[in-house]
Amino acid sequence: MRLRPSFPPFSLALVLLLAAWAAHGRADEFYLAGGGQISGQLLNASQDPRTTYEVKTDGGLRLALTEAQVRRFVPTSEARRAYETLLPRMPDDAEGNWKMAQWCLSQGLTDEREFHLHETLRYDDDHREARLALGYTTLDGEWVKTDEWNRRQGYVYHQGRWMTPQEVEALTIAQRYDDLRNDWKPKLNRWRSAIVKNRDAQDVRNAIADIRAIKDPLAGEALADMYEDEDARNPEMRAALRLLWVEALGKNSSGVAVDMVVKAAIEDESAKVREAARDALEESKDRRAIGALLAELKSKDNARVNRAGAALERIADPETIVPLMDALVTEHKFILTSGQPGSTSATFSPQGGSGFSAGNKTKIVTQPVRNSSVLAALRRIVQEHYNSNAPFAYDPEGWKSWYADLHAPEAETFRRDP
Repeated sequence: MRLRPSFPPFSLALVLLLAAWAAHGRADEFYLAGGGQISGQLLNASQDPRTTYEVKTDGGLRLALTEAQVRRFVPTSEARRAYETLLPRMPDDAEGNWKMAQWCLSQGLTDEREFHLHETLRYDDDHREARLALGYTTLDGEWVKTDEWNRRQGYVYHQGRWMTPQEVEALTIAQRYDDLRNDWKPKLNRWRSAIVKNRDAQDVRNAIADIRAIKDPLAGEALADMYEDEDARNPEMRAALRLLWVEALGKNSSGVAVDMVVKAAIEDESAKVREAARDALEESKDRRAIGALLAELKSKDNARVNRAGAALERIADPETIVPLMDALVTEHKFILTSGQPGSTSATFSPQGGSGFSAGNKTKIVTQPVRNSSVLAALRRIVQEHYNSNAPFAYDPEGWKSWYADLHAPEAETFRRDP
């Protein structure tokens, strides 16, 4: 920006601004270790390393401060020094103030920029760029602040942004639900603590009863966290607590609760917990759970396939028949190991696990696996919903042929009109 080197008369506002800077922000600032502050000019700025501060105060007094006496030194910024040099040459009109405001923006001088924007409007009340920079907009041909425009449009300022009253209401309700959800975790931790400490039998019974009585869907996330984070060192206690969490999750209709019950049915280390999860899935017959279990039928881990089949058997939904047929026999990778020539041993691991001694040769092979839990699920569904005992065992094509015949449309009888 090129400013004319003229020296117009200063406006009263500019005089007041310069006076304020002279009193508060123009000089270097020295914050003393013992408290207090000195404003002035550092005279020995080139000293390196710094051992003393030679200062000329705004009142003309010269001081010599040791490094230990000065807790913090804040020099006047280069941008402020440049601004003070340019200011006397600025044309004191709308265009001069607007250009100075732009320069201040580029230098990060926020307060100075706002001052010159207002000065621009003092000379030219309809200066469009300055109005927009100060947050004005037009409404019915009138310049109004954006905040005022939003209010006239019916918006409400809430949590740092403008919203419609409906949005504020929805957000308030959502926040209230969040608060209610968050209230559950301390309760559950308190009840768990009463069970684990086991100091009073009645306290334990009350805590268990309180957990079993939970019906609030908003407790689902906290219950899922309790199951997921359960880390009781005693395996029996851990299984007992997880049984309790699964029982409560099974009664909860929230999506996160359903997902956690499915996870327990597939992954939990305890057969009792997995069985309890299957009980819960059988009771709810939730569509979300069925979808998650069908996805598990395609798992690379054969154990997960069979656990999903066991859960689907309990649910016995006829819509799962075709995916179950496809999962009757699945292929999985195994590790084949052999010892010295002439003697061969094989270990198969559908999960890809090893732990073989050094020197053994290993080979990964793919093998078909018959899934008994999947077959059991198919047979129960067919028996309950079709009153049939289709004897196809692990023959997916036989099952599919039977199913196609069962659902084939009846042949129409065509006859010639007389």
